[in-house]
Amino acid sequence: MINYEFHFDGKIASWKDIEALYANDSKLPIRLYPKLTKKHMHPNGFQKMKVKYATQVLSHTVSAVISTYVRLGKLPSAACGMAELLMKLDQTFDCLNSSSLHSPKVFIRATAPTSPHEEKCLTSSPQLMLSTKKT
Repeated sequence: MINYEFHFDGKIASWKDIEALYANDSKLPIRLYPKLTKKHMHPNGFQKMKVKYATQVLSHTVSAVISTYVRLGKLPSAACGMAELLMKLDQTFDCLNSSSLHSPKVFIRATAPTSPHEEKCLTSSPQLMLSTKKT
């Protein structure tokens, strides 16, 4: 993801948006997302393979923080594309890791005929992955 942009629904999601988020957030005495570190921004070979780092960056929380910074004028409105992509990726991870019947997060609940898993994640995610472009 670091070297690619995602183009979807007329929006662009770029790693530069996450770097800008980190640049803004790391300057604050009380951060909105303190888990985000230099290791997330510039991972070495082994860190790139750790699922822990990926799930911390590609998360609902980072999506919410980006949206907050956009509303506060600290990030450009174009960063909303990254916020939306992160939300979709978070939902996809939850769908693929669903294990509980009852959870506050809809997509982490077990898949059922009436659940939105197939429509939201399993159908749209492959299309999203096909829209990447190397930067």
